[in-house]
Amino acid sequence: MNAPPAGAAGIGDGIRVVNARALQPAEIAAWSALQKADPVIASPFFRPEFTSVVAAARSDTLVGIVEESGEFTAFFPFHRDTLGHGRPVGDQLSDYHSIVARRGLKLNACRLLRACGLKDWQFDHLPPGQGIFERFRSVETFSPSIHLAGEGERHEVDYQRRLRKLEREVGSAAWEWHSADPAALNQLMQWKSDQYVKSGKRDNFSLPWVRQVIEKIHGMEGTDFGGVLSVLRAGGRIAAVHFGIRSGSILHSWFPAYDPALAKLSPGTLLLMGIVLKGPEHGIDCIDLGKGKAFYKERLTNHTTPLIEGTVPASTIRATVTMLCSGLKERLRTAHAWVRPVSTATTD
Repeated sequence: MNAPPAGAAGIGDGIRVVNARALQPAEIAAWSALQKADPVIASPFFRPEFTSVVAAARSDTLVGIVEESGEFTAFFPFHRDTLGHGRPVGDQLSDYHSIVARRGLKLNACRLLRACGLKDWQFDHLPPGQGIFERFRSVETFSPSIHLAGEGERHEVDYQRRLRKLEREVGSAAWEWHSADPAALNQLMQWKSDQYVKSGKRDNFSLPWVRQVIEKIHGMEGTDFGGVLSVLRAGGRIAAVHFGIRSGSILHSWFPAYDPALAKLSPGTLLLMGIVLKGPEHGIDCIDLGKGKAFYKERLTNHTTPLIEGTVPASTIRATVTMLCSGLKERLRTAHAWVRPVSTATTD
């Protein structure tokens, strides 16, 4: 993977691009302040630490920096391939995409991409609310989450029942909020690899840069940004492992895994319920479960965060066509909703 030299390269008025490995302390501090000031970008994937960890593992990690009157107003991390196509920083590891910018910043998305040397930028986990990329949406979806206030009382009885059953069938249980044990992390990655292979998907954990990123974050335990490896053991063996990534009071559920031999006892769900119960003790008030459907998500979710998917073209002409097509799709969707038969409506 090729990247520009490690220094800064000025491109376009007020926008310059740097290799993420060359970010300066003042830039990182400004990035952190912008992220903390806007709840729309509260996810740990928007923290400068996440980009820095990815940059240490991938040399093609770049950042577009926007400055106005000597003030840093936006940071746009991305990967750029040899053809000029852009991807969000972290690629398949990232569950949230966007620009980290001052709230209300007026910035032309096409101009930003051209300044960053991109032909286009594809996103599929972008939270609406900043306005810069929203007009390029083609799909609307959501990320389920658990707001922890009051959830402990709701799940305590079921949690204890499931825990007793696990202990009866496997042995005495032990629970850790965060384990520094690399063996536990390796077990999680092995289970996930097996799961990917069995389902016919690409095994992300076979990629050296992916493992490097995860192992590095596992060793970071800060409250602004850090990894949380929760482990449930039963009968002296690991029953389930959950690797989350946190920023402030948000814990993002990144990689859950469990022993397939214990599937009938649902140890993964049991571990997640334990995290829900213990989260407030560790300063967590929200667990983001990540986009995608799963039975355990449907069972525990009590909140959703809107997300949009789409592609931002650098060309103004292509941008106009994209917006016209998106508008047509939205009108067709709305028209279809109006003519939907009454008999198909739900009553929830």
